[in-house]
Amino acid sequence: PPRSTLFPYPTLFRSWVHGYCETGVPAYTGFHLIGTTNSLGDTTFTDTNEGTGLFYGNDYCYVVVATFSDFAESYASNELCASLKKDVPIITNVSVTGTATSNGIMDLVWSKPTEFDTAQFPGPYEYRLYKTESTSTTYTQIASFNSINDTMFTETGLNTLAKAWKYKIEFYNNTPGNTVFIGTANPAQSIFLSATSTDNRVNLSWNVNVPWINDYYDIFRLNPTTLLWDSIGSTTELYFSDFGLPNGVEFCYYVRSIGRYTISGITEPLVNLSERVCATPVDNIPPCAPILSGTTDCVKNSFSWHFNNDSCFSDVVKYKLYYASSQDDELVSFDSITNPLITNITYVGANSIAGCFMVEAIDSNNNASQSNFVCIDIDSCNLYELPNVFTPNGDGTNDTFHPFPYDFVDHININIYNRWGNVVFTSKDPDINW
Repeated sequence: PPRSTLFPYPTLFRSWVHGYCETGVPAYTGFHLIGTTNSLGDTTFTDTNEGTGLFYGNDYCYVVVATFSDFAESYASNELCASLKKDVPIITNVSVTGTATSNGIMDLVWSKPTEFDTAQFPGPYEYRLYKTESTSTTYTQIASFNSINDTMFTETGLNTLAKAWKYKIEFYNNTPGNTVFIGTANPAQSIFLSATSTDNRVNLSWNVNVPWINDYYDIFRLNPTTLLWDSIGSTTELYFSDFGLPNGVEFCYYVRSIGRYTISGITEPLVNLSERVCATPVDNIPPCAPILSGTTDCVKNSFSWHFNNDSCFSDVVKYKLYYASSQDDELVSFDSITNPLITNITYVGANSIAGCFMVEAIDSNNNASQSNFVCIDIDSCNLYELPNVFTPNGDGTNDTFHPFPYDFVDHININIYNRWGNVVFTSKDPDINW
């Protein structure tokens, strides 16, 4: 049977109205599916954010679509927006204003409730402030406030360098003899920034767990000359990479979030700071892998290598050359080159030119990357062979005794004897030509 489907979205976009031939709810609208009913007669739905509860301070907008038995969808309904009553405090700031392992400082700000039932809860009122580490769900009360206008608190003595802190506020009617719990603000956590070092780069990432919407994040780096914090970029993501940095130099950072709630009556923008962290770029990335090629003239082997990207040369300080008699044998280093601009070598083996070769590129931090294997065999080379006949008759063909075409041989020792055992010719010339 037909059923209805609900799609909500926070009011970050202008109101959407479907096109003339546009059925269903396209993804570009920002709506996402939150539920379906079982029949056409079911015309109510309660949005609990899948049981986790909605956030105070935000508008939520909904449309409904009917789905037919063939899974076709109707036009979307008109859009309707609503927000939770502001009958509890709404946290707006959890900001690190002092980074330390034991003397860190956190500033908290919240917006007071304005829509609770004063007849039912005539006051006086009390806030109870609780905190926990970001990885825990067990809260500890750290303060209480007896005025509904108390909306700021600074906590000191924290480890803000290694931990993120999460806070919630409970709201009570504190009439003598009639202390009644009214509601709890949605918890909010400080931005926790992490920095990891790599070659000429520091990668930043941060965790955010707040009930408001952060539109973007500004990244700041300490200028070691002016000792001022320079803005180096902004992003809507939860990560940022600061590159082009010299290795071995420490750099320090913090992140500033710029956010807001979507209902009126709450100050904006909401500005919150992370703790300050430092990191030192270090060369922990091997150079690019060289691409090795080789040829042989059957007397010596000639090798050369290159990189797919010319920028790879800047990270290389030397090369090591390796040889193995076959791919299954252990590689043994036989040469090294300390000039990274030299990318070729000639190799003459002690016993044979045959074998497998590899070149290794090494950077200043002794990180290394290895090339492909290049194996040289002698199947294409000519062995040294002598004929069993020649014709010294002066006709210009086979008039001298000499070997067939050959490779490898540098010199020989040959003695030619007559039938009586006398030496008639001797030479070290591999071509002989007797």
